[in-house]
Amino acid sequence: MNPHHKAEPQAPEHAGKILVIEDSLDQWTLFKKALEEVNPQIKPVLANKPQVAFDLLEECQQTGSGFPLLIVLDLYVPKRQDGWQALEVIHSMPASISQIPVIMFTSSTDLEDLIDAYQQGVQSYVIKPKTVSEWMDCCRILSDYWWQAVKRSRTNPH
Repeated sequence: MNPHHKAEPQAPEHAGKILVIEDSLDQWTLFKKALEEVNPQIKPVLANKPQVAFDLLEECQQTGSGFPLLIVLDLYVPKRQDGWQALEVIHSMPASISQIPVIMFTSSTDLEDLIDAYQQGVQSYVIKPKTVSEWMDCCRILSDYWWQAVKRSRTNPH
């Protein structure tokens, strides 16, 4: 290590925001509590309707800051087509938004939904847990993968 080279200050590797597009307050509460317990530096932000998410993302685009590092999208918000439409809108936004990884987080075990999700560009398809223990495990895996295993460049944190 060069003693004359000063390391650039960096935010903690675990810091970041997740935009959660979820219409069920119960599901949101389980997700938020489990994620905060697993990694309190990850800040989940709720958008209970797709339009709320679009507004938040557009605000990030306008200010040039506050972008989530990850988007978690419920397929049924509240109807199945709403999730697909939300994904389409997100992917049509400027690159600073459309390149944010999207995880489809759903109760659907339908193989067609799984295939369609990957064909439409989601990075992961996760079946919603049923028990508190499963929520904890799911959020731990999510945190470990997206905040420890995946490395992002400084110029494109998404």
